[in-house]
Amino acid sequence: MTKLLLVLVFILVTNFIQAQSHLESRNIPSKTLKTSKIENAKIRQEKIPIVSIVTPPKNEKKIEPPVVKVEEKKEPIINKELFIPKSDTYISEKDKKVKGNIYSDGNLYCYQVSAFKSEKVAQGEAKRLTKSGFKAYVYKYKSNKTTWYRVRVGDFYSLEEAEKSLKKYNKK
Repeated sequence: MTKLLLVLVFILVTNFIQAQSHLESRNIPSKTLKTSKIENAKIRQEKIPIVSIVTPPKNEKKIEPPVVKVEEKKEPIINKELFIPKSDTYISEKDKKVKGNIYSDGNLYCYQVSAFKSEKVAQGEAKRLTKSGFKAYVYKYKSNKTTWYRVRVGDFYSLEEAEKSLKKYNKK
């Protein structure tokens, strides 16, 4: 491949040199140019046009390469909370009050809407809330000798989600 390229360059250079020497040999002294208009016309007709490899001929339009716009790649916004493995089940042993009626086990959040001593009443309340579009469940809690059935809504992944749902619940 390189040999072929060298041969091609050699041929082009020799042709260029021959064309230059031909033009120099055709160079007529200024005394003879003044002799007659007819002789000048003959000389002009005999000129050989030189086509350069580098510059395009005057008759043809120069073709510009298409402009390609390259946009800067923006760094994607990554929510780091999505990559923290979280349990999908609320762990009642780690239950702590966070804010108002909002509780958390460290991963998930929920809020308490009511508490009953009767499990049947608590289940009815949870069923009514579920029909209203809330994810309600009953949480059994023992305090001293009394058992409470707490109705809670949730299992939210953030405090903000729990607060937003609590506002929606308070409006209904």
